[in-house]
Amino acid sequence: MESEPEPAAPSPLDKTYWKLVTVNGASAPPGSGRHEPHIQFDPEKKRVTGYSGVNIFSGAYDVTGSRLRMSRMASTRRAGSAELMKLETAYLKALSATRSYRVDGDVLELLDVHGQVVARFEAREKQ
Repeated sequence: MESEPEPAAPSPLDKTYWKLVTVNGASAPPGSGRHEPHIQFDPEKKRVTGYSGVNIFSGAYDVTGSRLRMSRMASTRRAGSAELMKLETAYLKALSATRSYRVDGDVLELLDVHGQVVARFEAREKQ
């Protein structure tokens, strides 16, 4: 009798390079290296940083259990194509709306106050 393979251990929220896959159900455009939408959490500094498609962002975060809040967000102010600016606006709004998260294997989901997924990421090797 063969046993079922064990599920992959979840990637930790902190110190993982999370590549954006979807925001509000829409697919994120592919990017490469530092120019792909992503997010990272630094537990020592309690700082969240990332790239939103056009601009670099950073802010503070607080995590308690599965609750997650990001605050004092700031970003550079570069302009980009209409498509990328639309993605960036949706992505930054999703971060502001985040109230909790869940990790399943190498997938991170950010959830709003109603438990709806506002952004989905996949763990990648640090770029």
